[in-house]
Order: sequence, then structure tokens, then C-alpha cells
Amino acid sequence: MANNHMRKGYLIISIASLVIGLATLIVIASILYFPSGGRGIDVQEDEIIVRTGILAQTSDSYNVWRREIESGQLSLADYVRISLTGSDYLLQDRTDKVFANDLAYIAYGTVEQSEEILDQLDGRSRKYVIEKVLSGINSKYGPSRGFSDEKGTRLISYEAENPLQDEVGYAFGLRKISGIIDIDGSEARTDFFVNDDLRPGHLKIETSTSGQQNFSMTWDARKESAGIYNVKVLLRTSDGRGKVITGGQVIIPEFTVLQNDRVIPGKVEERENIAWYTLNAEDRDAYINFINVSGDVRVSLYDINGDLIGMNDLHFFPHEVLRGRKQTISLSDLNLIGLDESANIYYVRVERSPDAMPSVIDIDYTVVVSKNVAIHTNGSILAVIDDIGSVPTSIPYHSTADESDPDEPIKCADINGEQSSFARSDLRFLPLNGELTSLIVTSDGGTRTYRIYPNFDIGTYDYAYVSETDISEITVGCMPVEGYSAQVTVTKINESLAIPRKDGSVSLSEGENIISVRINSFSGDETEYRLFILNRSTADGFADEVLAKFPAGYRSGLWLLHNLFPDYRFAAYNTGIEWADLVSNQDNKATSLANASSHPQWVKPDSPVYDGSSWKAAKRQVVEFFLDPRNFLTPIHIFQFEKLSFDSSVHTPSGVTEMVRNSFLDEKNPNYPEILYEAGQNAGISPYFLASRIIQEMGRKGQSKLATGTLEGYEGYYNFYNIGSTPNPGVVDGALINGARYAQWGKAPDERQLTEDELALLLPWTSPELAIKGGALWIASSYVDIGQDTLYFQKFDVIENEDGLFRHQYAQNISMAYSESSRYFYAYLSQNMLGSPFLFIIPVYNNMPDHYAGVIS
Repeated sequence: MANNHMRKGYLIISIASLVIGLATLIVIASILYFPSGGRGIDVQEDEIIVRTGILAQTSDSYNVWRREIESGQLSLADYVRISLTGSDYLLQDRTDKVFANDLAYIAYGTVEQSEEILDQLDGRSRKYVIEKVLSGINSKYGPSRGFSDEKGTRLISYEAENPLQDEVGYAFGLRKISGIIDIDGSEARTDFFVNDDLRPGHLKIETSTSGQQNFSMTWDARKESAGIYNVKVLLRTSDGRGKVITGGQVIIPEFTVLQNDRVIPGKVEERENIAWYTLNAEDRDAYINFINVSGDVRVSLYDINGDLIGMNDLHFFPHEVLRGRKQTISLSDLNLIGLDESANIYYVRVERSPDAMPSVIDIDYTVVVSKNVAIHTNGSILAVIDDIGSVPTSIPYHSTADESDPDEPIKCADINGEQSSFARSDLRFLPLNGELTSLIVTSDGGTRTYRIYPNFDIGTYDYAYVSETDISEITVGCMPVEGYSAQVTVTKINESLAIPRKDGSVSLSEGENIISVRINSFSGDETEYRLFILNRSTADGFADEVLAKFPAGYRSGLWLLHNLFPDYRFAAYNTGIEWADLVSNQDNKATSLANASSHPQWVKPDSPVYDGSSWKAAKRQVVEFFLDPRNFLTPIHIFQFEKLSFDSSVHTPSGVTEMVRNSFLDEKNPNYPEILYEAGQNAGISPYFLASRIIQEMGRKGQSKLATGTLEGYEGYYNFYNIGSTPNPGVVDGALINGARYAQWGKAPDERQLTEDELALLLPWTSPELAIKGGALWIASSYVDIGQDTLYFQKFDVIENEDGLFRHQYAQNISMAYSESSRYFYAYLSQNMLGSPFLFIIPVYNNMPDHYAGVIS
């Protein structure tokens, strides 16, 4: 049946040959009538030319070939050999058996001799067989320059290890197809046909020490325009054979060009899934950052060959980054490819994350091509050109010589490509190198997760967990910002168990365990995270003496602080107050206020303005956050629980000077630091607290008119602590007026008579010194001396005294204690005093929620 189909096929070709033959008879007759200078072409020869043209698809150039043969430039065997070893014929990928049929028909007009020809092909070159068959018909048909090599180079087998295009169909760069090959000889070449148009290809064959032959074929797709193409890859050998190694439909993407030290806006367009970029990194490593991504994307980096270097797909993180080492290619490859430009070319794909919910809207981002990225105080995104060291710098626990001058000029480039220098203090550097985006501790194959303290946050490097039951093994899971390009090792300190994986299993001992998680960034910077895990008990008795006195929700935070600062002392203050009652009392109209200008997400949407122009009632969840002591057992914010009594071993004049630095109190006339220290000493209260409270109330620059004694109608009266400044929303500057009236006449200004107690408070406050020292005496007698001797207790009156509960609260600002505690931390840091034996009094409430909030918007 197959032979019948084959014969029908050649019959059709014969009919076509007859039609063409009739046309050629006219040409032959004219040549016979008008003889030329070359030899004549007989009818048999012409029939062979016609049949060859049809089978090899060269009929269109029939007259050209005929003239060449007639003139003696080529022989008939030359023509047939060229036609049956040309790309048009070889791209049909015809086997030796089919080729034997074709050659038999061309030579004899029938396929009867095909088996004989097939036998001749065994171990021989097709070129040689063509020449032998044609010269066997007529010696004048033989090759013009002698017979081809009988064998030639022959492809025996091959195995391609990678396709021309990726799984989606994309191909770009110097696209290489590689694999294993078995080839006899060295005369071979490769051609790429793009929509049937020839493109030069580059074939490289190397033999390994084991004798295995490896090949690569390279197509420079960089020179193709964006579009969809049909590509075939042809391997040709000198035996006249060819093999289509691979091919198919490929997509050449349209690339947006990136440049080093540049910032450009980018997006995945609406209803599109992918955006493409290309970068010539010149003589550098590639640093490509996608900043403030509005949706979830996956980013991929490819080398000059279009091979994947790595991909990142971070979730719940606003940035994505790609990193690539400077590419080098061998001299032989350079000569082979013929590059006349940088070989350090990268390709970038940005696509909607396959793990995200389907979406068709635009995903916007900013592409920044630099190692570090900065945000200017005006909000602009900048490529950082200068070397700025590690970012971010972890918060130290000991004072160090500050090597970074806030006025140091840092060269950056903006979105317009303009390079300028900005003061370091005006820049915020994004944590993109050597940082984690998550840190998770699990056990039992990931089925149980432990809540470390505090909640993970970039820029926080120390965490803790206290387990009430024995844990034999944990798995530390973490994801670097740099993803594939960063290395992670997990080590149990003192046991030298390093696991160089993103997820590391660690066996725990009973008692204290310290786990080190080290991130080695792409640039070589190293960052360490630490986990302090208390597994059931402790040798030094801290669990029994301290932790046992606190509910379980407090213990991980206290264990963290104990490991960082072993001399800290912690006392539980059991208030006896129900948590629900506490929240209800503090979530009450003007009791807890938030600034709608600086924190609009904190305020109740229907709240009136209770103070100034923007102080409104805080949302209930905001109140709950600042009420819960478990949110603040951290190195910085623990100081809202510091006992505020004066301690000469802790409080120093130089410490006060440091605390007021860069504020309006940083003055020598009057000498505010000296006044503050004396005020605290005289009142028996922390001068650091006094300084912090004044900055909190008056503003860092002393914006309040009560700090300058310039309130209209009350000139010359000062009130640095806002004592008596109760809100009066119905009057312009109502709170300020009430504060000035107190500074003049005390708590009953309408009576215009100061009591003995008020005179003891140095009223009236007609100078900064009187106001600071007198106000300190008032705070001591009104709060510290009656048990409200922490920042927290002054904001939240949970001390049962003669005034009862919730009534005697210093401030309405819901974040007062939180904000002031950070000033304490940095003041102590500047004096190398963070390790001092501070006493922290921490309240405990009944029926608190099982879980603390941990974070707030």
C-alpha cells in the first residue's frame, strides 16, 4: 500500500515534469536552431534537470541551472548534488530510504532502482552516491571536479538536552541548544531558519576526557525584532545529509532597555501577564530592584544565553529584587559568536505571580538598577550610586563611634536620569541586601508553628520563645529578600551544626538554646538573626524567679530582654482589673486621642476634634494595642515601664545633654540640660523623663507658645509640661489658654490666689527655669509619689489610689508612653548605659486576650 502511495506521488511529479518538459522543448529547439558556444543538453539530461527541480523545489531557477550546465560551469551531477544537499531539501528531513526513491526517480524517471541506491548509501556519502549514479548513466553527467569523499562526516546520533524556546515559547539572547552527539568526522555546520529565512548559526563540538561528545548550537536572537516566528535548526554534515535538530514556534519579546544607575517607572499592563526588560550591565554585577510593587509579581533573571539565573516571588513584601554575577565567556566562544559588544547582557521577566489571586488590572512598580535604593524625604525613589555600606544598620546596644555623618553627601540618580548628591540624613535606604522577609519556627513537619517574640520585622534581629513543654526539634524557615542569590545558614551556637539551607532543622536541648541564622548576601555582606529559645527550664533560675510571676504571653518578651540585658529587673504589677473594663474605660471619647494628620488610620472616622486642629478619638483596636504591655517588651519600648525615681548611677548631666540633642532644649542660654538635671534631682524624678516629656508636649522644635511664653494675652508665662492644658474645643487655642492660666494662677485661676502648695511648686512660672523645675515638682507629687511612677502608669491610670482608677491620667495622646520610651532608649544608648540594672514595673490584667496584637498600622 505504501509503495502504491509512493508511486502515485512520483506519478504526479511525472505529470508536472511533462508540463514543464513541453515548455522546455521550445527552449531546446531554439538552442538547436541557434547554436551557442557551450555543449548541448540532450533530452534525457533535461528531463533529469526538470525532475530535480520539482523534487528539490528549484524549478523557479531552471533556466539559470540549465545555462550553467550548458556552459560547462557545472555538470549534471553537480546540479543534482547541490539540489539534494541544499537546505530546501534537507529541511524536509528525509531518510535515506526516501532519499533513494527521490534519487532513483530523478535519475531514471522511476523508483525501481531505489533499493539498489539504498544499498549504495550504506556507509557512504549521499554526495558520492549522487555522483556515482549520474556518471553511471552517462560519463558526461559526472562531477566536474572529481568525486566527493566516499564517506564524509556523518551524524550517527544525538540527544538535545534543552529546547530552543522555554515552556511558554519565548526565545531570546544568544540562544543555545546543547546536548550529547555521536558524530564521525569534523565537517559539520548548523543553520537556523527563521520563517524560512537563513540565519547564521554557530556549532561547537567538544570531546570530554571520557570520550563523550558534547555539542552546542547558537542562534543570535538579539538581532531579531519582537514577534512570533517559526524556527528550524538544521545540522548539516559533509556526507550530504542533514537533520532538523529542533525548532517550532518561538516568541521574541519586546524589551524595555534598562541602564545602570537609572530609575524608570514600570508596569505589567492591564490584561497583560508579562513585562520584559534587558540590561547591559557593562563591567558590573547586575542589581535590579522593583520598588513599591502594587500587586503580587514573580520576577526572573536570564543570562545572555536566555538561560534562567533565578526567580523570586515574595509575598506580602513591597519589593522584589534580582541579582546576577558579571558574565564572562571564553575567548573561543567570543570569537565564535563574534560579539562586538558587552557579553554582560541580562534579560528580565516580570509576571503576575501564579500564587496570587487572578487579576487583570495594572501592576505598577519602579525599576531601580543599583545595589542600594533610597527614598528621599520628598518621597522620590533614587538609585544610590555611592557605596554606603550595609543597609539597614541594626540598632546597637552599645554606643559606637558614628561613622556615618548625617550631612555626608550621597550621590544618587533620580527618575529623570539626573545625578545629584543628597545629605545622608535626607535619605532612607531600603533593606534589600542581606535581609529576611520572614522568619518562621515550626516543628512536627511544619504542622505546628511557634509565635516568636516580637513578631518578625525587617530591622529586628533578635527574637525569643519560651516553651512550657519540651520541644525536641524545630525547623527554622526563612526567606531572604534576595531569594535565590543569598545564602542562609542555621547554627545552634556552641554545637557547630550548620545547615546551609533556607529551612534548617535544629535539635533543642532542655533549657537555654541560642540559634543563629546568618544571611550571606549576594554582595558578600553578612547579617545575623538570633533566636533565644527557653525549652522548659533555665539553669540560672530566671524562669522560677521572674517568668513564673507573669502570664505565659509575657514570657517570650521577658526572656528576650533577659538575654540581651542580663541585669534588667522585672516586677509584675497585678492590677486586678478586667481587660474588658480597662479597654472600655480608655476607649471613651477624649480619653485616648490620636493625631489625624500624622496617623489618619488610627482615628475613628466619626470623631470630632478634641484638641488643636487634628486630635481625634483613637479607634478601639488602637487603644487595645497601646494598652497591652505584651506589645512593648522590646529593647526600645520597655522603657515605658521603667521606674522613674531619680538614680544618680543612671541619670547624669551628660545623659541629659545627649537626650535633648537636636531639639530646642539643646541650648546654653538658658542652660536647659543643667536646669533639667537639677529639676530631676530636686524632685527625685528622672531628668531623662522630664526632657522627654517636654519634647513630647512642646514639640522637638519648641513649637508650642507655652515653651516661649508668647501666647497672646499671657505673654511671659511658661508651661513646659502642658500641666492644666485641658481641651476646650469651643475656644481657639483653648488648651493652650488653660495651660497659661495654670502657669499664672494654678488650678483655680478664676480665684487669682495661689495656695501654699502652689507656691511650693514655684508658681507663677514666669521663666523657663521656674516652669521646668516647678513642673517637675508637680509631676513628682501628682504622679510619681502616688505610684504612677512609669510612663505607662502616667498615661493609663491603673493604680488604685485615692482618686480611684482611670481618672488621673497625664495625657490624652494614646502613644505618649510609646513615643517617650524610645527617647529613653537612645539617651541611655548614647551613654553606654543600656546594660544598667533598670527596674521595670509591668502591669498584668485579668482575662487578657490569648494573643497580643504585635503590630499596628
